[in-house]
Amino acid sequence: MGKTSQTYDEKEIEDEGRSFIVFFLNNDEDQSVHVEEVEEVDFSKIIQHLNLGGSVFITHRRKPERNTGF
Repeated sequence: MGKTSQTYDEKEIEDEGRSFIVFFLNNDEDQSVHVEEVEEVDFSKIIQHLNLGGSVFITHRRKPERNTGF
């Protein structure tokens, strides 16, 4: 049995309107968190936050599932 792989058409990905959710976790007394929803990740901002001792978590915004009425 051969390996299967899933490929994505770049146009298909663009049409989905991908956006990312970036969590900036601060290493302060309150363990505060700043959340941003962005279309493009600003890695210079992430590196700066990491250099200041914080943590970063990045995920993508999931497309809402369609209700089929069942």
